[in-house]
Amino acid sequence: MGSHDPCLPNDRLLLGMRGSISEFELGVIRARMLDAARAKARRGEPRISVPLGYIRHRETGLGLDPDFRLQQVIRLVFERFRQLGSARQAHLSLVAEGVFFPRPSDGKRLTSFDWTAIRYRNVIGMLKNSFYAGAYVYGKSEKRIELVDGRARKSYGHGKPPEAWDVLIRDHHAAYIGWAEYERNRMLLAANAYGRAGGQKSGRGGRALLAGMLTCGRCGRGLAVAPAGAPPRRCLHLGDRCHCAGEVDECL
Repeated sequence: MGSHDPCLPNDRLLLGMRGSISEFELGVIRARMLDAARAKARRGEPRISVPLGYIRHRETGLGLDPDFRLQQVIRLVFERFRQLGSARQAHLSLVAEGVFFPRPSDGKRLTSFDWTAIRYRNVIGMLKNSFYAGAYVYGKSEKRIELVDGRARKSYGHGKPPEAWDVLIRDHHAAYIGWAEYERNRMLLAANAYGRAGGQKSGRGGRALLAGMLTCGRCGRGLAVAPAGAPPRRCLHLGDRCHCAGEVDECL
């Protein structure tokens, strides 16, 4: 160790080199840690948090929760969606029957529950969770960087499609449904999403004829109903009451 004077050219050069080397070493260490985490994930070894319906025992490992009531309500949700084909209709049906769903009362330990009326987020969360299909998944979300006002802004938690997941191990643990059923549920939920490309169309309420089912004759996007006096953001080839969901310029 020694002292350096930043005012001297030689000392300033030496300090700069040391800083660059230290920064490079930190990058190498971080890359090695990420590679080790991915290698461990490819073996399905990391201890991840488990959703409701599962329990991790010190001796037997990961398995289904022995609480039969908890297992029964989870299987009921999947069965009702299998019958109705709609998460919303499945939720309404369960609410009409007075079905209760467990809510953890001890934080993340999942050993004590309060049984309350089932919510829509309980139903949709289970249907979208691949863990119930017996799959171990690593890297389901990603970080994105956008340029906002001349500065790079990072945002986290952006979901990725299954084909872009870093690690996917099927039959990793006991499952409530099969992987094929999970895939069908995922595609059906995507098709049921109103207003998205490729989604199923259904008639909407109101005075407009076939609202929600008509599509633009030029770009193929769905048509939306505009109230009287709304700004003319619409395709010029459409009527006065309907407008295209796309930009006006690309539909002229």
